[in-house]
Amino acid sequence: MFSPTHRFGDVLVVIDGPRRLRWSGPQDGSATPVELWPDATQRQDIEHHLHRKAPLLAIVDHDRGPVPLFAEEITTATAELAPLIWDEGDIAALDIPLLDWLPAPLRARGEAFLDRARAQRAATPRPLLPDLIVEDHADSPARIALRTSARPLAEHELAVTAEHLFGPQALTSSTTAALGGPLTTGHPA
Repeated sequence: MFSPTHRFGDVLVVIDGPRRLRWSGPQDGSATPVELWPDATQRQDIEHHLHRKAPLLAIVDHDRGPVPLFAEEITTATAELAPLIWDEGDIAALDIPLLDWLPAPLRARGEAFLDRARAQRAATPRPLLPDLIVEDHADSPARIALRTSARPLAEHELAVTAEHLFGPQALTSSTTAALGGPLTTGHPA
């Protein structure tokens, strides 16, 4: 799996959704769902990032829904993930709670935005929709966006988006953080 985080200068971009699920292995040809990003240390890093009012863009992945699981993946999943798994015999999946890694006020603002963005998406013909609907909070260092398409967002597109939303000065910062794994992957989001 690719990292859910990308960093462009001081801007942290998080792709929220299935990408947050970390898998182990594969051992014996099968992988096991282990945990959701962020872990406790990564959560502290995010809190520090937000506390210093550094720019953050949370992109909620294109309503991917739950992550489907095989029976053996359910039985080997960690206790941390067990409450997120539902099993209906032939169908099993893991629900990934969106924006649960954000502080409560920002999460509530993000959830309200997602409701509005989903309504906008439902009322707009697909050819007229942008790939991202972005929250209109230009005064805030944290912004939420909803992907409306499954088309991959290339690394350079994320960088251009970060620059557009937060200004070129945010991309020239040399600040780094340890948010668990590579912050830029070179792979599409």
